[in-house]
Amino acid sequence: MSEQERRLQELNFKKEISEDSSLDKSGAYETGVKLNCDIHGEYPEKEIKLFGKKINISHCPKCESDKREQEEAERKEIEKKIQLEKDRELRKAAGVSVRNERVRFSHFQTETDEQKEVHKTVLNFAKSIHEGAETPNIILTGKVGTGKTMLANCVINSLFKSKSVRLIKLQDMLRKVKGSYSKDSNYSESEAIEAYASFDLLILDEVGVSRDTDNDKNIIFDVLDGRYQNMLPTMIISNLNIEGIKQTLGDRVVDRLRDGGGILLGCDWESYRK
Repeated sequence: MSEQERRLQELNFKKEISEDSSLDKSGAYETGVKLNCDIHGEYPEKEIKLFGKKINISHCPKCESDKREQEEAERKEIEKKIQLEKDRELRKAAGVSVRNERVRFSHFQTETDEQKEVHKTVLNFAKSIHEGAETPNIILTGKVGTGKTMLANCVINSLFKSKSVRLIKLQDMLRKVKGSYSKDSNYSESEAIEAYASFDLLILDEVGVSRDTDNDKNIIFDVLDGRYQNMLPTMIISNLNIEGIKQTLGDRVVDRLRDGGGILLGCDWESYRK
């Protein structure tokens, strides 16, 4: 347990005790004695009966109230920080880098009709997955720097709390699956393939940056065919055109991706980085 979590546990306990004490003090009555607080001035002493005994309440009520407000503000701030850290870990596990953890659909520049159409289509793609609807696959192509990976991160950032999602470079996925071949591996190839085939959404980035072997293509097919059979959406991101993607993934995979209304989106504009 972290220091923040320990402090939050302490503050939650104090809050619970304070609420119970407030209920106990609801039957308190003034004794007629006046007390003085260095900060808030004069206040009446009160008395309460507890287990048949009279107990004087001589603490300044305004001081107690101020302390409770400060502790409540601290408690909420710690809760916020802990949640932010949990969200960061979830984003990291989903494949979002620190650089992209704050990107949102509203940050994507849409000056042309093409950009607006791509933005709208990918946004609706994320909404459909969030709602649990049957969602067609997307193949997103275009030059370097046109915002493809940014849009992918926007999708992940909008879904990571409610869905199992994963954004990963194709070569990293292949390395992970082939890591099962090591004698020290604690998972099998089929288990790795099943894991990628089971995410609510899988986004494969940088498709086509290297020459894939027949074994690589078989792994890719097994993953995407598994997703096809599970009726789960996949997004493919590549700098290649559709023919180049076919050469990398294989015709069978692209057929699976295009089946059921799969969408091909082209980011045919100049790089935002220029």
